[in-house]
Amino acid sequence: MLERICAVEPRISAEYLLRGEGDPLRDQRMVANLSTVEQLLEFKEEINQSLDKRIQELRG
Repeated sequence: MLERICAVEPRISAEYLLRGEGDPLRDQRMVANLSTVEQLLEFKEEINQSLDKRIQELRG
């Protein structure tokens, strides 16, 4: 399941999902480049939508 999530959204860290260690996102520099609350909220929503979509696909 984790491999599938990471395949759909490669920005998410498998290590974080599996063990809770490290950063939730593979490239924290990308998050650091987001400089407003609005940008961060949009990014969060994109990730959530991607995960929700993939979950629905896997559930059939």
